[in-house]
Amino acid sequence: MTVLDLTEKLLAVPQRENAGSRSSNRFNYQQVWAFNRMLEMLKEGKDFLLFMELHDDVLVIESTVNSQFVDFFQIKTDNKASRYIKSGFITKDAKKYPDKMSIAQKMIDNYSKFRTDTGAIRLVSNKRFDFGKLKSGDNSTDRTIISLNEIEESEFNKLKLGMCQACHLTEPECGHVCTKLIYFDVSLLDLTNYEETVLGKFVNQLSELGIESSITKTKSIFFTILGEIKRINNWESKAYNKSELLQRKAISKTDFSGLISQLRLEMPDDLWNSIQEYLLNDGFSSFEVHKIRMQWKKYQISAMDVEDLALQTIRGEIQSIISGVSFNNSKEFADYIYSAIKDRRDVKIHPREYIYAIIVKELFS
Repeated sequence: MTVLDLTEKLLAVPQRENAGSRSSNRFNYQQVWAFNRMLEMLKEGKDFLLFMELHDDVLVIESTVNSQFVDFFQIKTDNKASRYIKSGFITKDAKKYPDKMSIAQKMIDNYSKFRTDTGAIRLVSNKRFDFGKLKSGDNSTDRTIISLNEIEESEFNKLKLGMCQACHLTEPECGHVCTKLIYFDVSLLDLTNYEETVLGKFVNQLSELGIESSITKTKSIFFTILGEIKRINNWESKAYNKSELLQRKAISKTDFSGLISQLRLEMPDDLWNSIQEYLLNDGFSSFEVHKIRMQWKKYQISAMDVEDLALQTIRGEIQSIISGVSFNNSKEFADYIYSAIKDRRDVKIHPREYIYAIIVKELFS
């Protein structure tokens, strides 16, 4: 089946009713999650066509030329005190079917509508899943990806009670085909810092691709792409043809890569340009300034990774020293601070100029 044929089918099959505020934290989270998913597929070299709020929270066709399957993603966030997602949460409201559906019923409903076109159906949560011991003997709470096929029969039966009503197949005809399609994925994006985390990953990936850019320009492109994702997520009108559906509700690898390519037009780093003259005037040699500049670029990228606790610790230590001493110029400041921390284990792993770049950044910020 070509992607246009599959898109035609996505358009033709009626969608479930989907109530909920477009401005809620859940929608913000799933938009950033979709951005992260596209980053991962881009890194893996996969072609893709991603839809938002079409039959499910996120749909992915992993080819824009010739594809037989579509993957469905239902994104659920939970900020309650409970540590895990359990079967009861996934099957809640099942008894109200068909007026209301449980999460599990919505998942199997996708298969019912797209029986020959379903690649995988995945429930994504910011919390881990608790299905007890798996068939392998592993604790389900230790896993970040769990296949329905791995769940012990007692837990599987609990899920069936709140899922099978929405399936077009009946036992024994079904053969439990759902066990080969349904997965439970733990998202590694924290509810508090998910946007900053994905921005940091975006910057790192650009560095790996050899695309150098100022932080200002990088952030601009990040939020431009995120704005495009929000646009397709929030468009609620009905598309009347394939062309409109692709324009209004989808973003492709070509679209995504095209926006990233704008980063090749380098913008000047205004902060560095404003301080390098100070460094030269304060006694740094031009060669030292050049080497610090190279490490400055690396630090700007690394500093955006909020999960790099070691780097954040170094930065905090430098800030603490700066607040407690006073010197006449930046070189005296930098030399003193570097001498104070250079023997730390977490500092030794970095080039000297990298630590100086952090010091300079903190001095002039």
